[in-house]
Amino acid sequence: MAAMAVDFCPFPVGLARFSLRFVFALLFSLSVAGSALCFPSRKDLFFESPISTLPELSNATMDSKRSSKYLEKITEATQLRYTFKMLDADFFNDTKVMETAEGALEFNLPIIKSNRRLVASENGGLHGPSCLVFNPEWTQKHVVDASKRFQHPALSGILRPKNDEDIAFMSILELGELIRTKQITSHELVQIFLKRLKRYDPVLEAVITFTDELAYKQAREADELIAKGVYLGPLHGIPYGLKDIIAVPGYKTTWGSRSFKDQVLNIEAWVYKRLRSAGAVLVAKLVSGSLAYDDIWFGGRTRNPWNIEEFSTGSSAGPAACTSAGMVPFAIGSETAGSITFPASRCGVTALRPTFGAVGRTGVMSISESMDKLGAFCRSAADCSVILDVVRGKDPDDLSSRDIAFDDPFSIDITQLTVGYMMLKWRLVVHVLKAKGVNMVPFKLNYTVDSVQGILNFTMDVEMLAHFDEWQRTGQDNVYEAQDQWPTELRRSRVISAVDYVQALALAIAYQSVTDHHKQRPPIDDLGPNDKIPDPPKVVIPPRSETQDIGNEYPIQYLKMVDLVGFAGISADVELVLYLLKRAMELEKSTLLWLRKIIFKMWATGWYSAKVKAVPSGDSLVLTAKSSNKPGPPPERTITLSSLIAPRMARRGGVDEPFAWESREFLRKLCIGKDVIFKIDYAVPSIGREFGSVFVDDQNVGALIVSEGWAKVREQGQQKGEASPFLAEYQLLEEQAKQNGRGRWSKAPGAAEASIRNLPPSAIGDPSNLDAMGLLAANKGRPMQGIVEQVRDGSTVRVYLLPDFQFVQVFVAGIQAPSMGRRAASDTAMEKGLNSEQNGDASETQAL
Repeated sequence: MAAMAVDFCPFPVGLARFSLRFVFALLFSLSVAGSALCFPSRKDLFFESPISTLPELSNATMDSKRSSKYLEKITEATQLRYTFKMLDADFFNDTKVMETAEGALEFNLPIIKSNRRLVASENGGLHGPSCLVFNPEWTQKHVVDASKRFQHPALSGILRPKNDEDIAFMSILELGELIRTKQITSHELVQIFLKRLKRYDPVLEAVITFTDELAYKQAREADELIAKGVYLGPLHGIPYGLKDIIAVPGYKTTWGSRSFKDQVLNIEAWVYKRLRSAGAVLVAKLVSGSLAYDDIWFGGRTRNPWNIEEFSTGSSAGPAACTSAGMVPFAIGSETAGSITFPASRCGVTALRPTFGAVGRTGVMSISESMDKLGAFCRSAADCSVILDVVRGKDPDDLSSRDIAFDDPFSIDITQLTVGYMMLKWRLVVHVLKAKGVNMVPFKLNYTVDSVQGILNFTMDVEMLAHFDEWQRTGQDNVYEAQDQWPTELRRSRVISAVDYVQALALAIAYQSVTDHHKQRPPIDDLGPNDKIPDPPKVVIPPRSETQDIGNEYPIQYLKMVDLVGFAGISADVELVLYLLKRAMELEKSTLLWLRKIIFKMWATGWYSAKVKAVPSGDSLVLTAKSSNKPGPPPERTITLSSLIAPRMARRGGVDEPFAWESREFLRKLCIGKDVIFKIDYAVPSIGREFGSVFVDDQNVGALIVSEGWAKVREQGQQKGEASPFLAEYQLLEEQAKQNGRGRWSKAPGAAEASIRNLPPSAIGDPSNLDAMGLLAANKGRPMQGIVEQVRDGSTVRVYLLPDFQFVQVFVAGIQAPSMGRRAASDTAMEKGLNSEQNGDASETQAL
């Protein structure tokens, strides 16, 4: 088979390079039936493309036979033009269309069919060298120390828990220490995890094949080595699972598809070899979504252990669900576009999707050679590092794999790291990392997500179809588990030309260089000859203590919090914890103890949960505790958003600042009545105010206000620490809002003046001139529009009447609720805090 090697770099910078080895051929394989098409009219057909070789039809000069022949040619040309139009190549006239079609039939198709017999008679892309090789490194500099292994910490004082449930949720390093010290055997661990796999799989639908025989064989070998004094490292004797697109000899590799559910591949995947050589023990082949797409497979749909009414999302569904539920200590999954990150996030586990090329892919079903990656699902970042250290490195049969040098994560001082994050995303994580001393830098993409998504779809779908051409041609896509997924996408990709595919690859390379991050130079030249370079600190992982035990049997949907709880004292799944507390009476005592410890960790970092009771202005919130252990109303506190100033609303005898009402309404609609989490950043005792950060629906409220232009950024206080931890981000968002004329920065003529309300006296605290009886007489029995500003008690509300902003107190007719008592001054603050604000009855809310 003829081949052509192309090595190109379309931009004059040090970019990643593709090396393509394949035959370029223009394929016209679309058969179109004339009766099934809606053709353009005769007039439209000949308007731009006259058929110069066909004489004008004339009933007077042509007999019916010749006329029929020419009409057939016209019809054929019309059909082919429609085909060319789907390829965005309808710029040829009819003569060229016919000529191209005849040439393709005579020359292209024989080559295409010959090539297909040689390289595409089997599905999955497992046979023969890859036709697409991608080097993820920015330079061709030879890596010297890529083979250097991580120095993971040696644990001490680890004791075997009393029950199997606690063992199932130990980390890899802890389990490894139990095996090394002979407190447990690999055989025992296999028994524990196989039991859990078989117990929970009927609910979760997360396992395709149990590998009992292989597991006990490998466990026996691991135990024999320990008896001889040979310890292979932290994975010695540790059970694990593989996503079922990874081939293991002697066992089915189904790819999650009913078309291949009985398939056995006599191939040993590279990643399986690496894990086996490290002493790890395979206990199960775990669910892959059908042909590595989503969480639907031939046996059902994999569920989320946290909420079995939901699903795990992403094709690495089995690895994520099984790790989350304590059915395996770790598992290997794959990702082309989100199949590691999505299910890890949904199932609440830690996962690592390594740099492309870091882990070899031999023996793994291929979707896209330019994007496929393998990574680990674990319960901690430390465990992910252990797995990466074992499986990384050059795979001789995967030409895209590389010996990539990684800094030892166990020896890194995180305060020396600079981490970028996208604005308006990951607010809570940013705050936590910043509190740990990490330098957090906001950035934005210099290209659109839609554009990147289009490139991804083109390249992924074309490469996938190249590997499953026979599957589609034989009609196996008709029995695919979800017809709106691969079948539809791959039919579309059939009419993507080689030209369009290569152009998409070129654009993908260009996008990698848009931000120019790889060109940035560290300030290494700032070091002087006498500057001391400190040794990197060694991270010490403390031994498992009694306080870390989290009880015995848990309901399966509550098995494990996100690892961020242990890392920073607060989890992205705060709402789940709150939900569990609401159901506290239904839970067992041991589970309640476990939850109490998690909540304590959250409180220890200064974060609280609350509900928004009132919004006095565009930069302040009245928060009320969601529960209280004291009789009477729950405690409250008023929080002003750190480093922000919103336009001030009118006080007695005054007027609004421009856009004050719009600013307040934006914040009220965003937050009123919602559950939030907050933290006090600083306090100013002289004015009795607390300034803090507030998150609603996992979004930073301050950032949302500034990005919409409804608040400006306050200049940083003279005292150290009197600023929001998000100050740099706020300043960047403010500049963008100004440039775009958003909110208070509106460039519309007269917008500021028009935003100032003409307020009656009652709206600013002076009800003396309000003709309440006249207002009642004029509107009795008629619906009135208003905004409920405060709920006084069970039958009384305070309301702004629109559009005049009369501020009135309204009693619900015919009922009287018990009156609310006043709070004692000592009860107005939440259990832990600084200076408390007055209760809402006597605060700014009433002055409105």
